[in-house]
Order: sequence, then C-alpha cells, then structure tokens
Amino acid sequence: MTGRDFLTFAKTLHVSADEAARRTSVSRAYYALYHHVREHLISSGIPVTTKPEEHKRMVRYLENSRIEDAKYVGEQMNDVRKKRNNADYELNDSSFNKNTCALYCSMAEALFNQLDSIDKQSLKNGLIQYAKLVNEPYNL
Repeated sequence: MTGRDFLTFAKTLHVSADEAARRTSVSRAYYALYHHVREHLISSGIPVTTKPEEHKRMVRYLENSRIEDAKYVGEQMNDVRKKRNNADYELNDSSFNKNTCALYCSMAEALFNQLDSIDKQSLKNGLIQYAKLVNEPYNL
C-alpha cells in the first residue's frame, strides 16, 4: 500500500453523485499526499511519527529545505490539508461539488509529481540542513 493507492481511490470517488463520497475523495487525496511526503522525508533521514503534529512539521520541513519546488509542495500540501479538514469537519460547507473535488485530486497528483521531480540528494541535503538548524534528529 502506498500513497498513490489512496490517490487512485480518491479519483474514483470525486465523480460520485454522493456528497459524502466526494468529501472522502478530498480526504483521501490529502492522505495520499501526506504518505508520499512522509516517505520522502523518511528516505531522506528525517524520522516522522504518526502524531497529529507531524502534518505541520512535514510542511515546515519542505518549506525550509531551501528548494523552491519543495517549498511549493509544502505550501500546497497545507492548503489541501485545510480543504481535507473542511471535508471532514465542516458539514455545512457546500463547496464539495464534482469540479472542486476533481481539482483537489488533480492538485495532489501534481504535487506528487513535483516532489518526485526534485533531485533526491538535493532534497535530502536541504531537509538535513533544516533538521540541524532546528536541532531535530536525523539519520545520514
């Protein structure tokens, strides 16, 4: 199971006539991205737990890696997370139509690809430099 599996599933739901399914598509698209970013951080030597605060920490690492594409992925990941929170908690939010949900699935996929296009060694170096700066653990 990988983050991409969640994304594939999310893309089957966003076209549904059922609002709960469309909301779930946004939630799964976010978690697809979350797991993909988490995998990149861990493979770069940055330990990541499953604690709730790790979502913001992962974004902070990307935004401070000194790599513009990673910074952008972090910023957009934060936006997708906010929409996921609305999907799960703001039941009066009427914005979860097919087009909006398709947009968030497409955003997640584009962010996957953008993160994958970053040179792995450069990303690792940027993430470890940030870990050193904030005195957090890392593995070489």
